[in-house]
Amino acid sequence: MNRNKRLYSNSENRHHNTRSSEKARDAYNRGVTRPVKWRLQQLKNLLRMYEENQNAMIEALRKDLRRSKMESVMLEVAYLINDLKSIIHHLEDWVKPEKVSYYFAS
Repeated sequence: MNRNKRLYSNSENRHHNTRSSEKARDAYNRGVTRPVKWRLQQLKNLLRMYEENQNAMIEALRKDLRRSKMESVMLEVAYLINDLKSIIHHLEDWVKPEKVSYYFAS
């Protein structure tokens, strides 16, 4: 157990979470967030990196965790690549503004 790790009270956690949310909202309102085109390019770069380095990742997983090639491909490499492809495919739709209905009971 890490003895130097500080435990936070609920009120400190709440304050930290509130502050983080405020900072994110402020950045968004100031237009600091990156454009979708930039985000898509970063995701495509990440995808290319995974695809180009599959064998190195599989070998590292074999050395570090004694994972078989099939297990590494199924649980790590293919999983990440498929997730990235899905995110790239859907990102444009996900960032579109949407009208949220408001129900008094909720």
